[in-house]
Amino acid sequence: MKDTGVGAIRSTLQIAEPAVIAERTGITTVANFRPRDIAAGGQGAPLTPGVHALLFRHPRRARLIVNLGGISNVTYLPKGSGAAELAAFDTGPANMVLDGLMSRITNGRASMDREGRLAAKGQVDSRLLAKLLAHPYLSQAPPKSTGREAFGTKMLDELLNWQHTRRLSDEDLLATCSRWTAEAVGTARRWIKGGIDDVIVGGGGVRNRAIMGHLTDIFAPVPVTSFEAHGWDSKALESVAFAVLAYQTIMEQCGNVPSVTGAASPRILGCIVPSGPQWYERVRSRKGGSKKK
Repeated sequence: MKDTGVGAIRSTLQIAEPAVIAERTGITTVANFRPRDIAAGGQGAPLTPGVHALLFRHPRRARLIVNLGGISNVTYLPKGSGAAELAAFDTGPANMVLDGLMSRITNGRASMDREGRLAAKGQVDSRLLAKLLAHPYLSQAPPKSTGREAFGTKMLDELLNWQHTRRLSDEDLLATCSRWTAEAVGTARRWIKGGIDDVIVGGGGVRNRAIMGHLTDIFAPVPVTSFEAHGWDSKALESVAFAVLAYQTIMEQCGNVPSVTGAASPRILGCIVPSGPQWYERVRSRKGGSKKK
């Protein structure tokens, strides 16, 4: 959810209609997780931190989980089992800006800088980087989330104008924006209470060697590794996370983390579109459980 809309009514747009999915697949479908958190005063995002805690928490090591999707976001997991110091928020741009630039630079012939190869050939422009790091979102305190309203088409137009003014090559522009992505992740430390023993990175950006190299530099000597190094597929973890959220909804468990989203309190998220009669018995029987009394 982003701070857009009309008047005091906040909203979120979720693409794909669960009723159509349930009708075509014959499978009970759980969807639209964000609106309930928004109704409770939250931002509706991020929703994956609770799942990150389930999968990556370590008893003796504090971990920063980094997701490099269209937007970059982090989840801080303090060592041990307590959730008091858990923090999570969007840090700023990632693939949204880099992929958008590639599309514009190549007139649509390329959708990404594969493995960050072009960025690796360029030089970071310090003046442009300083301007980008002054973006107001980076200094905004959590809870916060962002998206295309801040780092979409308008930002691409500004970047291309700055490229022309600074007479930067395409490689230099991509190198600078790759560094910007990593530096924005690094700024997360100002909002985190405690040290970091591991940085674990996933999402499509984990394959961008330029970004990963910058993250390694920024967080040194803390090791920077991938989801794969910990047994999870970077491309699949978001799907796994929302499958867990769907499970929690079916099992009548709250799925949001209020300290992260800003909601008034924990809520059961999502809406359920049944596959047909006796859907609940069928779903619960697959999980080997029965409804709590």
